[in-house]
Amino acid sequence: MSMTRGNNPPPNGKVKPSPPRRPAPDGLPARVKELRADRTRHALSRQRAAEVTGDVRERWTSGRLDLAQKRALIREALHAVIVLPVGGGGRRPFNPDLLVPKWRD
Repeated sequence: MSMTRGNNPPPNGKVKPSPPRRPAPDGLPARVKELRADRTRHALSRQRAAEVTGDVRERWTSGRLDLAQKRALIREALHAVIVLPVGGGGRRPFNPDLLVPKWRD
């Protein structure tokens, strides 16, 4: 029994044609473009955060970080903010002591 393997032609010498390719669904190229742009934005955000090494507090207050870099740092480091109850009812002035940050490990 003779079997064809690898790139050997079939025994009858005829090559079976490939099935025709179907065109991409409408909107797919736009979605691919959107996803690539999102991937680029994410990579830039992570790069900005990675560029800030060493004493973060000193760089934060020095004015060398732009707003996007500060946001990226916060996004990387902060998991949640717990807002404690004011108590007593009614409107109260803002009290930052009632905000408890939960940092990532």
